[in-house]
Amino acid sequence: MARKRKIGVMIESFRLGVAEGIKKAKEIGADGFQIYVTSGEMYPDNMSKEKRADFKRFVASLGLQISALCADFDWIKGFMHKDHNAVNKPRVKKCVDLAVDLGVKILTMHIGRL
Repeated sequence: MARKRKIGVMIESFRLGVAEGIKKAKEIGADGFQIYVTSGEMYPDNMSKEKRADFKRFVASLGLQISALCADFDWIKGFMHKDHNAVNKPRVKKCVDLAVDLGVKILTMHIGRL
């Protein structure tokens, strides 16, 4: 018996904001979603412990899964420029901590051109 493949969407593709984008994901039948956490209300510094818990409850109430968080701060430079890493590493660490708090096991980003 074949397993049903789950479908996820990138919330920003809807251009509706966080909450409305997540509701739209549910509306179109997605199983989960990926969301940028590099700025705005989802940036880790803007997500208190209480907001993180509220966000998890909101997502669960819709029966959705957070497939991944996107911590793509600078896809052109990535981690290939040593001078930029001093800025990038602490920001990515905050995103890792956010992922842990939200129960998300995947964090995506571009590491740079290889």
